[in-house]
Amino acid sequence: MKKLLLIGAMLVLGASSFGNVFVDLVEDTQGSSTYSGKGILPVVSRGKIVKNVTTDVVTLVVEATTTTGADNNSLEFNFGRLTKGDSKVVLGGFQAKVYKGTGNSVKELKIIKSDGTSAISTEIINPTGDLKNLAQTNIGKITYTLSPGSDLNNDKTIYTGEIAAQLALNADTPLGRFEHNTSSLKVKITGLNGNQQ
Repeated sequence: MKKLLLIGAMLVLGASSFGNVFVDLVEDTQGSSTYSGKGILPVVSRGKIVKNVTTDVVTLVVEATTTTGADNNSLEFNFGRLTKGDSKVVLGGFQAKVYKGTGNSVKELKIIKSDGTSAISTEIINPTGDLKNLAQTNIGKITYTLSPGSDLNNDKTIYTGEIAAQLALNADTPLGRFEHNTSSLKVKITGLNGNQQ
């Protein structure tokens, strides 16, 4: 029995953010020129336990190749420190592959239809959005676009893509952090030829 697993996949265009941990240090005593303070950076552990599959499966794997998020399940764009009115573009990459088999007998498939044409398509869901700070105040706009060079490699086994995240902050943007996570990348496989040698 053969199964087709994940004919379409979503890669969340995760937390576009800036801020990290910023702490204003306090002067120990006035005029002493010595300062103290502390910053706390959260530590998070994630994982996934999955069922062992014993039948032949065809699996689509989409992964971030640059600026990966936690657990490699998102593409994150870190804009670093910005000032009011700034505009900035950050690039992020991803790859899609299709595998067939189980255990030690897994092989990459060409991502093509029976007629040799591409079986993969990509689309950004909600490519443009209002950018809000953590207090939900509108602070600007963010737009995600697929780079025109996103395509299958020469042997048709890997789809390599690039996304540009373009941010434009308002001139009156308040100081603080922001996070945008309402966009995603849809990778769709249609009519894949599963009878490849």
